[in-house]
Amino acid sequence: MWRRVTEVDSSHLVMLAEPKAVVEVIREAVRSTSA
Repeated sequence: MWRRVTEVDSSHLVMLAEPKAVVEVIREAVRSTSA
C-alpha cells in the first residue's frame, strides 16, 4: 500500500479554501486505482 502526502497552504479548511487542489488529489487517486 502506498501513500502520497499533498501539502496545501491554507489558513482554514482546505476543502473550502483550495477546492481545485482537493479535486486534483481525488482525480489522482482515481487514476491510480483504475489503471
